[in-house]
Amino acid sequence: MYAEVWVKTLVGEKSTLDGYKSSMNSFWLPAIGALALATVKHTDIATAIAAKAEDGATGKTTNNLLIPLRAMLAAAVADGKITVSPVVNVHNRKHQKAPPDPFTRDEMDAIVRHLARAPEVIVNYFLFAFTTGMRTSELIALRWGDIDWNRRIAQVSRAQVRHREKGTKTHQVRDVDLSDLALAALVAQKAHTFMRGPDVAIFCDPKGERWLSERRLREDFFHPALKACGIRRRPAYNTRHTYATVALMAGVNPAYIARQLGHANTAMLFKHYAKWIEGADSGLEARKLNLVFGPKLAQAKTEAN
Repeated sequence: MYAEVWVKTLVGEKSTLDGYKSSMNSFWLPAIGALALATVKHTDIATAIAAKAEDGATGKTTNNLLIPLRAMLAAAVADGKITVSPVVNVHNRKHQKAPPDPFTRDEMDAIVRHLARAPEVIVNYFLFAFTTGMRTSELIALRWGDIDWNRRIAQVSRAQVRHREKGTKTHQVRDVDLSDLALAALVAQKAHTFMRGPDVAIFCDPKGERWLSERRLREDFFHPALKACGIRRRPAYNTRHTYATVALMAGVNPAYIARQLGHANTAMLFKHYAKWIEGADSGLEARKLNLVFGPKLAQAKTEAN
């Protein structure tokens, strides 16, 4: 079967490859695997996608299913197995990406206060998460050797996804400036993992073992904390959004925040956090407009009359 041959040619991040293989094995092989490659038609693929959507799958889910199929059929064209890919005119479904849903400053403070009752390693982790804006996968992969105490930075060069280390999401290394609170969280965490060496993960579970994924952090500690505080349930990843929005509302330079988050420029920041950027000026920009289009323009109008 050509799909099995194609899967063996894949290289890249394990998490991505696992997703491709899962899509092929769990969806496409049952849907069209009984058909000979050369007989697969546009309508076969479109019908399978329509049925998945009818079952309630989101546009994002069905679009992700099409990614490996497109790649496999493009390879089949390159190999001369078929002349035209039958998926070429199967278009992605439109879907609206959910906007950032950060915690407010008061909610953030309440969460940290509640987690202070948990084992120290837990509050150390979440305090550091809220005050650095690092991705969850980056936090659990961070090692003591990544910390430059003199320069007060953490070098982010890897992530932990599905129990495996990989490069960062952007495939770039970045330096994250550490505030006093972020450094305080690290100092407190030293008692738990620092003496194991520079190549050891900084953050650990209450038993001293490294986190292989963020699931237990979320299910055992973060979501129970939200419930106890009466705070609407949101992913632990939203500590990153909270860092960005709290900083923006405090008037921190958007370009600086973008660098801290690992964005190549401010475009992504403005795209996702525009309303918080607009709200950060506390009326300053409106006052500037009043000055620009204010007394002199009013005087000119009066004189014209």
